[in-house]
Amino acid sequence: MRAAWLVVLAACFHAHGTVKDATSATYKMTGAAMMTLAEDVVKKTYKLGEIDDKKLVFTTEKQAIAKTATHYELVVEVLELAGGDCSVTVKAKTFAGGKELDAMDPDIPDFVHARASDLAIEIYDRAKPFAYSH
Repeated sequence: MRAAWLVVLAACFHAHGTVKDATSATYKMTGAAMMTLAEDVVKKTYKLGEIDDKKLVFTTEKQAIAKTATHYELVVEVLELAGGDCSVTVKAKTFAGGKELDAMDPDIPDFVHARASDLAIEIYDRAKPFAYSH
């Protein structure tokens, strides 16, 4: 039993470290190359929504939240940095009645933010060969 808890505990620490890595990584690649990579990753799980190649941002199609009039979309933004490097942010936008809810709204189910974190990790895992630390 103790061994099972250690495995679960280790998995939790690993997941948190990966989220931190995914949200703080910088990549040795152009913004355009990262957009292509991120779109390819996202297409495995979601349908793409709006894409703005000039602003280096895209969304997933809106997803309904069961038994509510609320829906969400994931927003992937590539930020170009000095020297031709880039970083990526993934966030969830949630809407009710056509209006965007505040990200900290208590009515937003936890799974919505978890999906944004999961997607950030998937993009990081795919782009890891290009990642570096400051």
